[in-house]
Amino acid sequence: MAKQVLFKSNVKHDGEDYSAGRVTVLDDGVADSLCELGCAELIAAPVKEPPAQPEAEAPPEPAPDPEPKEPPKKGKKSK
Repeated sequence: MAKQVLFKSNVKHDGEDYSAGRVTVLDDGVADSLCELGCAELIAAPVKEPPAQPEAEAPPEPAPDPEPKEPPKKGKKSK
């Protein structure tokens, strides 16, 4: 279960950088150790992880041509 914690300041823990503010920590052990170290405060009951939802893929937009190409002019060739 994930836990929400409030970081009092920017924190580096086990090679991970955490910015000050409210953060959802997925690993209970990490959240608990951060609270024990005094780096963060537990601010909410355990959070249920949201169910995994497949991301809807949006079709890529075609890039507009930078310069429209003019069709070749039809005409009589001079000899």
